[in-house]
Amino acid sequence: MDKARERAKRARLDQVRFEVGGVADFDIVESVDAIVGRLILLHLPESQLCAQGMRWIFETFRRAGVETDMGSKLFSTFRRAGLPEPQMLLSGRFEGGPDSFAYRYLTDVLKTLLPLAERFGIDTFAERLRDDVVALDGVLQPPAFVGAWARVAS
Repeated sequence: MDKARERAKRARLDQVRFEVGGVADFDIVESVDAIVGRLILLHLPESQLCAQGMRWIFETFRRAGVETDMGSKLFSTFRRAGLPEPQMLLSGRFEGGPDSFAYRYLTDVLKTLLPLAERFGIDTFAERLRDDVVALDGVLQPPAFVGAWARVAS
């Protein structure tokens, strides 16, 4: 922080302030233009219900023999198939609030993957998940999707 403060001072950015605080107890008492944080999602409360749902999904995939880490293997898969090095993109979202599509999305994935899910209360999972995340004022991250593409010279 001392280095950042010194740089701001040299640049005559008198309006810039640097504060250190935990995301959970950071209290803003005046209007600010920006807050910059790094790796703060690690410190936000996590919905245990969301974590349970993700465990169910991955365990079901594992038992079905589905490759759950195919995204990181797409590059070598393309190359082994004789294709050029693919361009790759990782796309993900963070969702929160009472109207997020993610509650129903995660539930629909579970319903599709796990016919025995009724045993675990799948019919009320979206509502319980929504209530859990909203009560924490948190977010959840639906699964990220990795895409890959390559052009073959014509």
